[in-house]
Amino acid sequence: MQLQGLDRMDQINKDDKKNMDHSEHISATDQTCFEEGKMHSCDDCGLVFENIHDLQRHVKTWCPENRKRTRDEDEETIHKKMKLDDDSSEDDDDSAEEDDDDGFDFIVNEVWDDHSTQYDRKIKQLMEDDMSKKDAKEEANDIMLSKDRSLFMKKYKDFLMHMHELNASRLHRMIKQEIIELVAEKDVHIDQAIEQVIKRHRSDFDSLFENYNESDGEDDSEDNMDTKVNTE
Repeated sequence: MQLQGLDRMDQINKDDKKNMDHSEHISATDQTCFEEGKMHSCDDCGLVFENIHDLQRHVKTWCPENRKRTRDEDEETIHKKMKLDDDSSEDDDDSAEEDDDDGFDFIVNEVWDDHSTQYDRKIKQLMEDDMSKKDAKEEANDIMLSKDRSLFMKKYKDFLMHMHELNASRLHRMIKQEIIELVAEKDVHIDQAIEQVIKRHRSDFDSLFENYNESDGEDDSEDNMDTKVNTE
């Protein structure tokens, strides 16, 4: 039994030595192939492969370092996208703050000017009825609101009709486009852009008056013809 045990241990030692020699032989072969440019190594984890196909499969399938790098890149991309979304949201908020109704002020001011006499008269009348000036103003505002609204809507409608007619004009469309280009591309303030473009087209406006004078002359001729006919 003791001899059999010694023989078995001797066989195990021989097998271990054989495996070590084989491993050293493989390592030496791999080193030689790598030095000769026949081996391919993974840039992420450093493992070496005999052909490019094994390397590609390794990178795509299970390379831990590559998967970690890909995950980091994905997280960075998500972070950048979230930052862009936040910036876009801030821009939208800024636009919302700038999206006010100041453009209607010129019509509102016209309405107030047109109704100022009635408004003052109403305040005076209410104060004569023993109402304080503050209460009289509030009461007059409530009374005049419906009248102000009606006049505002009429003026706004007239303005929209004028805009519709202007948009049908080639000259107006050209002027509007030039103003937009100055403001958007050359960062010129809107007031300066309008003034520059209008001055540039001053000669084009002369023809508008010429057309008006011609049409006015035609009306005079028709009136003269009607007068002559009636006289005869």
